[in-house]
Amino acid sequence: MKKFAFSRTARLRLKKDFEAVFAEARKTITSDLVMWHSGGDAEKKIGLMVSKKTGGAVQRNRLKRLLREAFRL
Repeated sequence: MKKFAFSRTARLRLKKDFEAVFAEARKTITSDLVMWHSGGDAEKKIGLMVSKKTGGAVQRNRLKRLLREAFRL
């Protein structure tokens, strides 16, 4: 596996995965971002949802790309 690859195992993809995070994770809120995260030592994973209140589709997709890239590095 490449050092900075963003593999399928690092992604939250299924509804049940997101529900599990929401049920047991902590929430951090900033003015622009709400982040749900677990405090455990489990493998780090990311799943992104951006509200339709955030610009148009192009802006939302760019934001998701930038966040994925930050997570990957």
